[in-house]
Amino acid sequence: MPKPTQTQRVLQLITRRWLSPLEALQEIGCNRLAARVYDLKKLGFNVEHKDVRKKDTHWRCYRLKGAK
Repeated sequence: MPKPTQTQRVLQLITRRWLSPLEALQEIGCNRLAARVYDLKKLGFNVEHKDVRKKDTHWRCYRLKGAK
């Protein structure tokens, strides 16, 4: 069985929960989460995002729309 692509692994994670860029890097070695989300959107997946702000920094988390 072939190894899953980063996009496939991101899809598995965002189906279950919100995923931040740091979590994507730590868990699956994905350094460009936004690019993988863009790929998923091009394939027709409905991905939602939320902006997180803490002190002087901010980032965007993603999940599959309709996921719990």
